[in-house]
Amino acid sequence: FIDEIITNRTLDEWTFLCPKNVQVEEINDKILNRIQEQSKTFFSSDSVQETEYRNVYSPEFLNTIKLGGLPPHRLIIKKNSRVMLLRNLNPSKGLCNGTILKIMDFRNNLIIAEILTGSHTGEQVFIPRIPMTSADSGLPFTLLRRQYPISPAYAITINKSQGQTLSKVALYLEEDCFTHGQLYVGSQESNPRIH
Repeated sequence: FIDEIITNRTLDEWTFLCPKNVQVEEINDKILNRIQEQSKTFFSSDSVQETEYRNVYSPEFLNTIKLGGLPPHRLIIKKNSRVMLLRNLNPSKGLCNGTILKIMDFRNNLIIAEILTGSHTGEQVFIPRIPMTSADSGLPFTLLRRQYPISPAYAITINKSQGQTLSKVALYLEEDCFTHGQLYVGSQESNPRIH
């Protein structure tokens, strides 16, 4: 079903809303694989914030941890792809959590992007690699991940879509929403284009 939707849409105009991060990752991966542009993979540097746990967990184990609100250990981006900022970097310049960006270029330690949403639309910005910590992760330690604070944004969770201005939306419900409010928000965002 996802392949059919992706094939029959202009991907730059559409955002897919999903209840869970699992579906978001699946759709974003499929779309990124279709984009025929130069790509680059950035790997995070992961550690444990608390000193008493630093020698308990290996970096390889920490690299496997996926948490909402943190970018992945292995971040693949492509030129001209759409990403979402995951942290407030500089709100006065339009770099807020949830801002949609278009990747223009990248270097080893810097990403050059164009803002696609908000009052700073069209401005070019530089995204640095920053340290981020997990919040309420359920882990017995605090994960400290140094990575670019972005993730692909062709699909986002319904919760993350709140407050966004989106031109075309497809609501992807492979499974039931886990709260009534989530279904309500998703249907309001995508109305009348529920797919």
